[in-house]
Amino acid sequence: MDLGHVTIFGFIDALPIPGSLPGTAQFTLLHSPTEEAEWEQPDTAFTCTTHSPEVTEELLTIIRMGDLVQVTGTLAPPGASDTLASVLVDAMEVLVPAPLGSCFDLILERYGPYVFAFDAGCDAVPVWTESGAWVGLADTSAHIIGLIDAWEQH
Repeated sequence: MDLGHVTIFGFIDALPIPGSLPGTAQFTLLHSPTEEAEWEQPDTAFTCTTHSPEVTEELLTIIRMGDLVQVTGTLAPPGASDTLASVLVDAMEVLVPAPLGSCFDLILERYGPYVFAFDAGCDAVPVWTESGAWVGLADTSAHIIGLIDAWEQH
């Protein structure tokens, strides 16, 4: 069943991998609610595949985990063996690249329009907005909400 042509904004959730056919690639896209009223809603993950040579090249050579992208393609519901809805991606645009250093040794988390990175070797937590604006460095994870509150008041 084909649900039609869609545009989805989301974060690259893991490093893209080559697809099962030559010239294809697969990745997981994590779409998060963007409106404050929806922040408590769970993120939605999509399994994405592309047959586009341009998108495949970009996914396998440039894209990093944590990049905010816009994908356009055809949405299909999960099959009997799939756990995620899937998107056959025709086009992709990087909206906001992930901060340097977040590719392999950091865990990226979202809270509404805010993104923060946890590093197992460091207590401090960098925080920025989904548009890339720097919010600040929280001393520990317990100080993230206070940092966001202070940033919203400025």
